[in-house]
Amino acid sequence: MKPLFRSDKNWERMLGIIQSWMGTPYKHLTMVKGRGADCTLFIGACWKEYGIITKVEYDYYPKQWHIHTNEEKVVNSFNDHWNKYRNPKYHFEVLPVEEPKKRGDLLAFSNTSQNVTNHASIYIGDIGRGRMMCHSIQGRGVSYFPYGSYWKRKMVNFYRVMEEG
Repeated sequence: MKPLFRSDKNWERMLGIIQSWMGTPYKHLTMVKGRGADCTLFIGACWKEYGIITKVEYDYYPKQWHIHTNEEKVVNSFNDHWNKYRNPKYHFEVLPVEEPKKRGDLLAFSNTSQNVTNHASIYIGDIGRGRMMCHSIQGRGVSYFPYGSYWKRKMVNFYRVMEEG
């Protein structure tokens, strides 16, 4: 197994998909390019378009669900999608948060006192403005954002897509 986005060809294809979502406004429980996406559905849509997963399903969840629970809805949904809908030629590696990041990595964060994962992004890497990630966030929509000390402190989960060969 090797990291899927180690290949420049694979990364350029994924980066094109990510960039096609740029400017899409943040909208809770939405996954429509140019119209609205929340953080996890934006990532799910990108993976589906690439072919990493074959389907994205989601149940209703309140906008502020993470404030009143210890339930790992984001992580559980991610694992459920991976187990049900992944393309069999891909595999996920769960890595320690201290591990160096590589382009295409899925980063998951907690902004809650109970440390519940409630936000996700795709690591882009150094694009001339320092280390960047891409996410859909309220007030900015799908956009690049510096992967700095704030986000490093908030990261609780870290995944890398691997491919056979």
